[in-house]
Amino acid sequence: MQSKMFKTFMVVVAIILGIIFIIPILWMLATSFKTDQEAFTAGIKWLPEVFTLENYQYSLAGDTDTPVLKWMGNSLFVGITGTIIVLIVDTLAAYGLARLDVPFKKLLISIFIGSLTIPWVITFLPLYMEFNALGLLDTYAVLILPYSANAFGVF
Repeated sequence: MQSKMFKTFMVVVAIILGIIFIIPILWMLATSFKTDQEAFTAGIKWLPEVFTLENYQYSLAGDTDTPVLKWMGNSLFVGITGTIIVLIVDTLAAYGLARLDVPFKKLLISIFIGSLTIPWVITFLPLYMEFNALGLLDTYAVLILPYSANAFGVF
Protein backbone atom coordinates (compact mmCIF):
# COMPACT_ATOMS: atom_id res chain seq x y z
CA MET A 1 0.00 0.00 0.00
CA GLN A 2 2.82 2.38 0.90
CA SER A 3 4.65 1.72 -2.37
CA LYS A 4 1.53 2.44 -4.41
CA MET A 5 1.00 5.73 -2.57
CA PHE A 6 4.62 6.69 -3.20
CA LYS A 7 4.31 5.93 -6.92
CA THR A 8 1.09 7.96 -7.10
CA PHE A 9 2.78 10.84 -5.27
CA MET A 10 5.74 10.72 -7.67
CA VAL A 11 3.42 10.75 -10.69
CA VAL A 12 1.60 13.79 -9.31
CA VAL A 13 4.93 15.56 -8.66
CA ALA A 14 6.10 14.71 -12.20
CA ILE A 15 2.88 16.08 -13.70
CA ILE A 16 3.18 19.31 -11.69
CA LEU A 17 6.82 19.72 -12.73
CA GLY A 18 5.88 19.01 -16.34
CA ILE A 19 3.24 21.73 -16.23
CA ILE A 20 5.68 24.17 -14.65
CA PHE A 21 8.23 23.50 -17.40
CA ILE A 22 5.74 23.62 -20.28
CA ILE A 23 4.04 26.91 -19.30
CA PRO A 24 6.90 29.21 -20.51
CA ILE A 25 7.07 27.32 -23.80
CA LEU A 26 3.32 27.72 -24.34
CA TRP A 27 3.56 31.39 -23.36
CA MET A 28 6.37 31.92 -25.88
CA LEU A 29 4.41 30.17 -28.61
CA ALA A 30 1.26 32.19 -27.89
CA THR A 31 3.24 35.44 -27.83
CA SER A 32 4.89 34.65 -31.16
CA PHE A 33 1.50 34.92 -32.86
CA LYS A 34 0.73 38.35 -31.33
CA THR A 35 1.46 41.73 -32.86
CA ASP A 36 4.33 43.74 -31.37
CA GLN A 37 1.95 46.15 -29.69
CA GLU A 38 -0.08 43.35 -28.14
CA ALA A 39 2.99 41.42 -27.02
CA PHE A 40 4.49 44.37 -25.16
CA THR A 41 1.34 45.59 -23.41
CA ALA A 42 0.83 44.84 -19.76
CA GLY A 43 -1.62 42.15 -18.76
CA ILE A 44 -1.83 38.43 -19.08
CA LYS A 45 -3.70 37.31 -22.15
CA TRP A 46 -2.74 33.89 -23.39
CA LEU A 47 -4.39 33.97 -26.78
CA PRO A 48 -3.69 36.78 -29.22
CA GLU A 49 -6.54 39.12 -30.14
CA VAL A 50 -5.12 39.46 -33.64
CA PHE A 51 -3.51 36.26 -34.90
CA THR A 52 -0.52 37.09 -37.10
CA LEU A 53 2.42 35.30 -38.70
CA GLU A 54 4.32 38.58 -39.14
CA ASN A 55 6.97 37.67 -36.55
CA TYR A 56 7.80 34.43 -38.36
CA GLN A 57 7.87 36.16 -41.75
CA TYR A 58 10.29 38.77 -40.38
CA SER A 59 12.56 36.22 -38.71
CA LEU A 60 12.72 33.76 -41.57
CA ALA A 61 12.85 36.25 -44.45
CA GLY A 62 16.64 36.19 -44.67
CA ASP A 63 16.98 39.79 -45.79
CA THR A 64 16.80 41.16 -42.26
CA ASP A 65 19.56 41.84 -39.78
CA THR A 66 18.80 38.46 -38.16
CA PRO A 67 19.37 35.68 -40.73
CA VAL A 68 17.85 32.90 -38.62
CA LEU A 69 17.90 30.31 -41.41
CA LYS A 70 21.61 30.90 -42.00
CA TRP A 71 22.28 30.52 -38.28
CA MET A 72 20.31 27.28 -38.20
CA GLY A 73 22.22 25.99 -41.23
CA ASN A 74 25.55 26.86 -39.60
CA SER A 75 24.53 25.08 -36.40
CA LEU A 76 23.44 21.99 -38.32
CA PHE A 77 26.66 21.90 -40.35
CA VAL A 78 28.91 22.29 -37.31
CA GLY A 79 26.91 19.81 -35.24
CA ILE A 80 26.70 17.11 -37.90
CA THR A 81 30.31 17.48 -39.04
CA GLY A 82 31.62 17.51 -35.49
CA THR A 83 29.56 14.47 -34.57
CA ILE A 84 30.78 12.47 -37.56
CA ILE A 85 34.42 13.33 -36.83
CA VAL A 86 34.02 12.49 -33.13
CA LEU A 87 32.39 9.16 -33.94
CA ILE A 88 35.16 8.16 -36.32
CA VAL A 89 38.20 9.37 -34.35
CA ASP A 90 37.06 8.47 -30.84
CA THR A 91 35.71 5.08 -31.86
CA LEU A 92 38.94 4.10 -33.58
CA ALA A 93 41.05 5.31 -30.65
CA ALA A 94 38.86 3.54 -28.09
CA TYR A 95 38.92 0.32 -30.10
CA GLY A 96 42.68 0.46 -30.37
CA LEU A 97 43.10 0.95 -26.64
CA ALA A 98 40.54 -1.68 -25.69
CA ARG A 99 41.30 -4.52 -28.09
CA LEU A 100 44.82 -4.14 -29.43
CA ASP A 101 48.08 -4.79 -27.65
CA VAL A 102 49.31 -1.20 -27.53
CA PRO A 103 52.62 -0.41 -25.80
CA PHE A 104 52.08 1.64 -22.60
CA LYS A 105 48.35 0.95 -22.80
CA LYS A 106 47.74 1.41 -19.07
CA LEU A 107 49.71 4.65 -19.04
CA LEU A 108 47.74 6.01 -22.01
CA ILE A 109 44.42 5.12 -20.40
CA SER A 110 45.57 6.76 -17.16
CA ILE A 111 46.47 9.92 -19.08
CA PHE A 112 43.06 9.92 -20.78
CA ILE A 113 41.26 9.53 -17.46
CA GLY A 114 43.51 12.09 -15.79
CA SER A 115 42.84 14.63 -18.52
CA LEU A 116 39.14 14.44 -17.73
CA THR A 117 39.86 16.28 -14.46
CA ILE A 118 41.15 19.37 -16.30
CA PRO A 119 38.40 22.00 -16.61
CA TRP A 120 37.67 22.80 -20.24
CA VAL A 121 37.72 26.53 -19.60
CA ILE A 122 41.47 26.33 -18.95
CA THR A 123 42.05 25.40 -22.59
CA PHE A 124 40.25 28.45 -24.04
CA LEU A 125 43.25 30.78 -24.19
CA PRO A 126 45.76 28.21 -25.53
CA LEU A 127 43.25 27.11 -28.17
CA TYR A 128 42.58 30.70 -29.17
CA MET A 129 46.28 31.40 -29.50
CA GLU A 130 46.80 28.22 -31.50
CA PHE A 131 43.94 28.91 -33.91
CA ASN A 132 45.08 32.53 -34.26
CA ALA A 133 48.60 31.39 -35.16
CA LEU A 134 47.17 29.00 -37.75
CA GLY A 135 44.92 31.72 -39.20
CA LEU A 136 41.75 29.74 -38.53
CA LEU A 137 39.80 32.33 -36.56
CA ASP A 138 36.29 33.01 -37.92
CA THR A 139 36.10 29.61 -39.62
CA TYR A 140 34.12 26.47 -38.99
CA ALA A 141 37.32 24.71 -37.94
CA VAL A 142 37.38 26.68 -34.67
CA LEU A 143 33.99 25.25 -33.78
CA ILE A 144 34.62 21.70 -34.97
CA LEU A 145 38.25 20.83 -34.23
CA PRO A 146 38.36 21.34 -30.44
CA TYR A 147 35.67 18.70 -30.04
CA SER A 148 36.94 16.35 -32.74
CA ALA A 149 38.92 14.11 -30.41
CA ASN A 150 38.63 14.27 -26.66
CA ALA A 151 39.31 11.95 -23.77
CA PHE A 152 35.67 11.64 -22.80
CA GLY A 153 34.74 10.19 -26.18
CA VAL A 154 37.67 7.78 -26.12
CA PHE A 155 37.02 6.71 -22.54
